Amino acid sequence: MFVFHTTSISGYPLDWLGPFATPVVSGWMGVDLFFAMSGFLITRLWLDEERAQPGESAGTRVKRFYARRSLRILPLYYFTLAAFVLLPRVASLPTLAPFAARVARHPMALAPYALFYANYVKFGGDGPLAVRWSLCVEEHFYLLWPVVLLLVRDRRRRLSVAAFACAALLAVRSLGIEYGGHRTGWASYSMVRYASHMRIDAILWGCVAALAFDTLVAMPRARRGALALTGAAMAALVASGETSVLHAPTVLGTGLGSSLLAVVAALVSAEVAAAPRSWLARALALPPLPTLGFHSYAMYLVHPLAIDLAVKAVFGGVTEPTLRHWVGTLALSMALALLVAVALHATVDRPFRALRARLRPG
Repeated sequence: MFVFHTTSISGYPLDWLGPFATPVVSGWMGVDLFFAMSGFLITRLWLDEERAQPGESAGTRVKRFYARRSLRILPLYYFTLAAFVLLPRVASLPTLAPFAARVARHPMALAPYALFYANYVKFGGDGPLAVRWSLCVEEHFYLLWPVVLLLVRDRRRRLSVAAFACAALLAVRSLGIEYGGHRTGWASYSMVRYASHMRIDAILWGCVAALAFDTLVAMPRARRGALALTGAAMAALVASGETSVLHAPTVLGTGLGSSLLAVVAALVSAEVAAAPRSWLARALALPPLPTLGFHSYAMYLVHPLAIDLAVKAVFGGVTEPTLRHWVGTLALSMALALLVAVALHATVDRPFRALRARLRPG
């Protein structure tokens, strides 16, 4: 995601990236990877607590789930949202200024972001706030999935419901791509890219892997074979250019590709959880990946602004940018985002993290 946004915000010519241009224009993949892994982790946590506290009331479990999710997401989310509105008043930040001025004239312009429905009305607008559409999808998932888990108690039925929903949502997205064109409404291309009912199946694939985890653990060869097969298929799809975000969505690239990538991410999550000493798990534990993972949420919230500042610092006054400028922008933007994320953790997130830990059963 950093690579794609660095390229798009800086305007660096894709042709100059050579063979790396094809994966770069598949920039949506970072979001879908996060979606699937999030669904896997959330569902595994829910199932673990069910086993650990079999006599616990459903109401208590739901309250604890929402309390923990709120403490994890909302403090950083609303703090950075407020900062994006207030900072242009004390500093020259052209990227944020238009949105801040609009909020000053019409305070309700903040509502889609504050209430998590921007992915249905903004479709990626408002500069550095654009990435928050994915948090809207996450929040909509959090509202629906606990209800499903409470209404359906049998694991096999849960698995059937989740798998059916994944297939149905893939069909809905494919129909939107096939017949949407440049229309407005439920089938528009913008809706296909951002709306929850078009993208939430990526999270559900992670839920499917969590619900089938015991079976996956018992079948290591089948699990790894499925991961190798789906990974190879996804790599071929990316190499074909069908997954590019630079052209209109296609049924193969955006329709099937979103689901296939989510399956790969779900299987990777299951593999790491099932075999923590495997080469894949050890590779994902190499520095600095754990540090980046720990601060990834805060980095995600601030990275468009960090990239914009890095672009101005590196590309400012450059008439003929080179690969060195692009690499410098990428490195500087990641460093800025990480620095801000560390500061946010120390000042905003840490107290809520401690409170969240107290909400674990037992």
